[in-house]
Amino acid sequence: IAQKGCRLPRQEMVVLNDRLAVYIDKVNSLEQQNKQLEMEIEGLQNRFMRVQRGLALADEEAMVGQLEMIKTKYEEALEKRKVQLEVELMFLQRVQKQEIEELMAQVYSGHSSSQSSFALPDLLAALKQIQSQYNEIAAKILAEMDSWYKSKFEDITNKTTKHVDKARSVREEITSARKDIQNKECDLDALNDALEAEVNKTTERYKRELEDLQARIEALKLELETTKEKIAHHLREYQDLLDIKMALEIEITTYRKLIEGEDLQLSSMVKNLKTSCARSTRNSLHIN
Repeated sequence: IAQKGCRLPRQEMVVLNDRLAVYIDKVNSLEQQNKQLEMEIEGLQNRFMRVQRGLALADEEAMVGQLEMIKTKYEEALEKRKVQLEVELMFLQRVQKQEIEELMAQVYSGHSSSQSSFALPDLLAALKQIQSQYNEIAAKILAEMDSWYKSKFEDITNKTTKHVDKARSVREEITSARKDIQNKECDLDALNDALEAEVNKTTERYKRELEDLQARIEALKLELETTKEKIAHHLREYQDLLDIKMALEIEITTYRKLIEGEDLQLSSMVKNLKTSCARSTRNSLHIN
């Protein structure tokens, strides 16, 4: 009984150890998944930081570069236009001055009064014509400047649009990375919760089974002690029986010897008695 009881907990210990090994493997697997998710989250966070730094640096460098380039182009263009306008203005002033001097010379020349009367309207017409030409040239210059500024503004707008599109693309990538990080963090939290729940569940189950096994071991120990006491009691009883048997055998042997001795003595007495009787008979017959 004791040996059978001892084999039973050993088998249960083997089964329990196997189950514990399975639980440990499962926990290790969950821990590996946890570490992998942490590495993925760290990679996404590093990527997010790099993208943010790159975006900030790109924004700053692009804006500074564009501003410097636009400033330089505007300054160069304005300087060129300024020189061009100054040259054109000097030319117009010189032409206008020359034409006015020629007209004034004609007015104050020695022509007749009739010719002078016809020269003044011609002078006014010439002045109006010069003024008209000057206005046309100025309007043309203004139109060219307006067209040039519109072209530059459109070019800057296109570049800004491209930069905005690029920034939008980067921001969308950042948003996607944030979503990935949030999803990974949610997965990590869920995995951690599942891992913790599984560990707690396994620990409680193993604790209960261990307590049950310990209780059974204690019961088997108690049963073993009881069995040992019973065996010792039986051994004492057996020894007592052996002692009684030996005593009885000694007593029987003694009685046998006594009986055998008494038998010999009785036989001798009977023999002597027979001898005495025979002698008495013979003596009696002899007397007669």
